[in-house]
Amino acid sequence: MGIGVPSVITIHNIAFQGQYSADILPMIGLPTTLYAMDGMEYFGDISFLKGGLQTADAITTVSPTYAREVLTPRFGMGMDGILNERVSVLRGIVNGIDLDIWDPATDPHLPRNYDVATLKRKRENKTVLLQRFGLDMDDGPVFSAVSRLTWQKGFDMFADTADEIIFKGGKVIVFGQGDHAIEAQLLRTAQRFPGRMSVHIGYDEPTAHLIHGGSDAIVQRRASNPAASPSFMPCAMAACRSSRAPAGFRKPSSTPMTRPCPPASRPAFSSTRSRPMACGLRCAAPFMPMKIRKCGRVCRTRR
Repeated sequence: MGIGVPSVITIHNIAFQGQYSADILPMIGLPTTLYAMDGMEYFGDISFLKGGLQTADAITTVSPTYAREVLTPRFGMGMDGILNERVSVLRGIVNGIDLDIWDPATDPHLPRNYDVATLKRKRENKTVLLQRFGLDMDDGPVFSAVSRLTWQKGFDMFADTADEIIFKGGKVIVFGQGDHAIEAQLLRTAQRFPGRMSVHIGYDEPTAHLIHGGSDAIVQRRASNPAASPSFMPCAMAACRSSRAPAGFRKPSSTPMTRPCPPASRPAFSSTRSRPMACGLRCAAPFMPMKIRKCGRVCRTRR
């Protein structure tokens, strides 16, 4: 507003909107005239995200499909009206990861490096992973989640889904932090399954790399922002990904990745409820070293 330098705002997660009382405007050196419908006013408060969306010369998101999703009331989180008004400057650019960092052939955080020609070496990482998290050393597949533990990431229903994985011979690792109620729910579930499920509240890069480099499957379900960079990490580390039909992967697209997931190795589910999520995990089973018995009905999990 009044600044001549062109600006770009990127929507990574539209749920985080920087909503505060309008009383802070003078404290941060902004004029109170910004408290207006065409400015930062937002349901009686102010929103920094709204101000950015109103004034940026260009708006981008993490994928073309997510750019379309945020135009809808379901995924726009109250910002869909503004975005529809400014749709002419809205673009979706597919996200990606740094393959110099997420390269299992050279990753310094992995006990054993591997590549496409030496995938058997990954078993050594799985052994270290199971030891690190105190899980049983059998051949059951390891389903892991590295994420913020919030409803947007699907962890409000993951505890129920974890039961089914464990009952069918799998093991579960959850690594992250977030909503305290969800953390407590997951910890209670892990206490019921010693040796089969481990939940670690916190985050560090070496452990995240070990999980991706030692797990059989990475579980991801996103109510929004489904093409965030963690969606690409299982592909780079040769782990099956089971996820909500992710915006960045619904159609083949050009990405900076040199090792894209083959379509058959990424079971997806379009619903945001726990039953389809469980069904999607069953459909990941054929790619595991120890198959989990499929459900008796047809799993219609892919769009």
